[in-house]
Amino acid sequence: MESLIDKIFLRAEEAFVPLSVHFDLTYRCNLHCIHCYIPEKERHPSASYREELREQNRTDLATQEVFNILDQLADCGTLFLDFSGGEIFVRSDIMDILSYSMSKRFSVSLMITGTIGFNENTANQLSDIGIQSVDISLYSAEPEVHESITRVPGSFSKTMKAIELLKERKINTRIKCPIMKTNVRTYKSLVPLAESYGVDWMLDPGITIGKDGYKNPANLRINDDELKEYYSFIMETIKINKEKELNEKPAPKCDDILDVNPCGASHSSCYISPYGDIQPCIEIPINCGNLREKSFKDLWTNSEEMLMVRGIKRKDLRNCLDCPNPDYCHRCIGQAYTESGDLFAPSEEFCRNIKIRNQAKKEN
Repeated sequence: MESLIDKIFLRAEEAFVPLSVHFDLTYRCNLHCIHCYIPEKERHPSASYREELREQNRTDLATQEVFNILDQLADCGTLFLDFSGGEIFVRSDIMDILSYSMSKRFSVSLMITGTIGFNENTANQLSDIGIQSVDISLYSAEPEVHESITRVPGSFSKTMKAIELLKERKINTRIKCPIMKTNVRTYKSLVPLAESYGVDWMLDPGITIGKDGYKNPANLRINDDELKEYYSFIMETIKINKEKELNEKPAPKCDDILDVNPCGASHSSCYISPYGDIQPCIEIPINCGNLREKSFKDLWTNSEEMLMVRGIKRKDLRNCLDCPNPDYCHRCIGQAYTESGDLFAPSEEFCRNIKIRNQAKKEN
């Protein structure tokens, strides 16, 4: 049975309403995570690179520019806003932006590390302005493993303190952990840790290629046996904890989905970069224009690149109809694009996940 939120998103897709927007407010970050899809030079820009960005008018959007974009999103029907980075708390104006967002009646979610600019006063302010939920990155219950990924000593204790502060103020909090070779032996311990704090958790074996095409993060992906163990662990955990669900529905049979959109990208959702670039999705690095030059409504409605992605149907995607593992496959055209530069090609990594997940399902 479709939930109310599913029905809302379906109506938004039909009407081309940008219901959900992922907005990166900065690429800067105080951590040096080994798997990050944002290039190191953008997370920790040198003086020369900052000057290069200024010359190209590609500095972080100023406070008033962000406000202007938020006004436009509200006018276009956006309801859900996900603010991320980088680390959004490196911005000195972050509370002004969050307060303004709440005044526009968006449902606001944050993705943070909790390692900079986060204290009791910060948590109080988030509670006071009514932030709905916060995702916080934690890579292991073991400090040394977590910090081998962030490459910043002391980051584990800061993140744990942030989780405590959020929980004390009853802000919906979720621990998010990408699974990679570095933490594959310890990620399971995050489940009891999260439950001991009374917060939600999400484990994800997806490691994304760098947004500039840098492929080294892919070397951190876990192997087939480890991936199968992950899916078996998730399925067993769900059996034990009846309140949790796998967050997935069987995909409809191929004959029924030929004229269906592959996903909501460019239909009911999109991505905005810290420099004002708009893309169909964070996973689809196709620039549809810049909000310093044109309005959101214009780019959302008329951009050739946005319309091209919007026109893709499942029948246009190669290899899907002959796939031996169609169940639970919700193919990501963005992942295919980052791997091969081809929106219509299958994603080798996504197909691997589907194959291993189905094997684990049969054995559980």
